[in-house]
Amino acid sequence: MDTTQTATVSRNTNYSPVRGFNNGLIFLIPRALLWGAQSSVFGDPIQPSWDCPSGSCEYPETVSVGVCQVCTEITAQIDRNCTTLSAQQPFCPPGTQCFTSGQLCTYSFNNASVGGGQTFLDVRVNPARSTTNNGKVSIPSKRVEMTALYIQPDQASKSTQSLPVAPGVIPVGGSHVARAFSCGLSFCQQTFRASVTNGKYVETSISTSQVPSYVLPIPKLEDITDTLFNAPLAVAPNKETNVSTAAVFAMGEGLALSLTGTASVITDEPSPGDRRISEFHRGLYENLLNKDFSTIMSEMALSMSHAVRNDNKESAKGQVKIQVEHVKVHWRWIAWPASMTFLALIFVVIVTIKCYCKDTMVGWLGHSQIAALFLGLETEVRTDVDSSGVVGGRSETANVRDFAEKIKLRLGVVEGRGEEAIRVKFCRRGGW
Repeated sequence: MDTTQTATVSRNTNYSPVRGFNNGLIFLIPRALLWGAQSSVFGDPIQPSWDCPSGSCEYPETVSVGVCQVCTEITAQIDRNCTTLSAQQPFCPPGTQCFTSGQLCTYSFNNASVGGGQTFLDVRVNPARSTTNNGKVSIPSKRVEMTALYIQPDQASKSTQSLPVAPGVIPVGGSHVARAFSCGLSFCQQTFRASVTNGKYVETSISTSQVPSYVLPIPKLEDITDTLFNAPLAVAPNKETNVSTAAVFAMGEGLALSLTGTASVITDEPSPGDRRISEFHRGLYENLLNKDFSTIMSEMALSMSHAVRNDNKESAKGQVKIQVEHVKVHWRWIAWPASMTFLALIFVVIVTIKCYCKDTMVGWLGHSQIAALFLGLETEVRTDVDSSGVVGGRSETANVRDFAEKIKLRLGVVEGRGEEAIRVKFCRRGGW
């Protein structure tokens, strides 16, 4: 462990989003919740902020305010209304071919409706209803109640982009899978443990908890101030985390408004501000081609939880690990290189003995190195050099290449001026 450095991971034990402009903006939508939801739908979910100087860290069990979701599939409760198509009773969407066979179906549940050749996805979100009793108001902790109804074509996937041309049209022998889910969103207290290994962050959820409802006195008109809006409400029975009153109402009202919408076929020229155009719901429907709605909501809730945690400067401290690697060497690992080194040494000794010569008739390498430099010259250049009779002016050395190939190098002791020095000598095999 390195006690001189500190690892951190983001958390938020008191979520109180800032209200802006006219102090009423927060009731529309908390920034962190919308940021987390949209990032998840568009394929880039929010990740928690963390810091690990060494690339290997451990964090203790940490609590934070997060977002929890619960989804139940209610496909069996869908109402289905179909009409048979024929040449006499076709379905002709604007700009496409007419359908004269199969069926045209509409699926509905409560106020949501899909199919009918028009709608792929319909999401209806309502805030949970508060109740009053004995001068107190009880606000359900499940702030958002959502119904999602969508058409999922058989064997559709995000890679094939096989969207139905007309949602609800069932060809002869084919079928559309209409599915429905009922989901709830709420603030909750999340306990998690995290670690970083080789620079990769991993987080494990341990538990979640939440109170069934938030209870507070019914305020008088003069009590509805920022003090009331910023008042902390305990998220879990142990009261380790809190959310502000404004955040509770914002999730119920603003988030419900933001998530409600449809993905439909646009058959005419859209105009600016057209409420039928929703990139969020179009992206949501594309995700539904290879995931069910409960999986998408689970990923969305996790992204919103991370956004809430990052929406605060608070962080939990962890331990920084220093990796020390011990290597145990076996003799088998060095046997091969050691034997190669020994053989190379024998080779050097043999070459030295073979190249040894007593006479130094050619002189020192420092005075007679020209011949060795001519070994690799091109044929044309070497011909010119051979004909010039260079290298000491001796006729025997006119053929420079033949002369150079007979040279052997060795180390020799030089005596001169009362001193001895080791110089590199070369001699010619077989004499001159």
